[in-house]
Amino acid sequence: MASPFARSIRSIESDKFNVSIVTTAIATVVIIAWSLWFFFSQITIYVDSYDFVIEDSGFIHTSIATNQAKNVKQGQSAVLALDGELGEELGVISAYVYQIERHTEYVDIELYSAAHYRELSILEENSPSGQIRIQVETASPATLIIEALGRNGEQPSLVSGPLQ
Repeated sequence: MASPFARSIRSIESDKFNVSIVTTAIATVVIIAWSLWFFFSQITIYVDSYDFVIEDSGFIHTSIATNQAKNVKQGQSAVLALDGELGEELGVISAYVYQIERHTEYVDIELYSAAHYRELSILEENSPSGQIRIQVETASPATLIIEALGRNGEQPSLVSGPLQ
């Protein structure tokens, strides 16, 4: 049975819009904040290598596939995170890209760490395992999504995220 028109008008007039206004305002602020993050925040993109050789001179040599190393340039910052007790003792070792030699299938990269020269000369004898991460660029989440959509299902060639 339909309710009389006068009763429905009274119920509309008695409704409070405060809850609706507050909810809409909160939703708007959240959407604006998310949009600002999505378009303007910067995510660091890394290229990783798990195979490396440490020299007693403070140089670290590694090889990376050509398609992954296309954005690696001389002078870029890098870090070496060692596994096991050595990693816990030394922490993350900072370095930079000293020299690059490009080949058809791979790129030879030479890193240098002046700050950790003494530790690296000790490590050369132990041949430790770990991970090298070279910072190649920064990009917004929007840029990363647009690039991913343009790849048409290909795997990403760069890795982002915290050091493992």
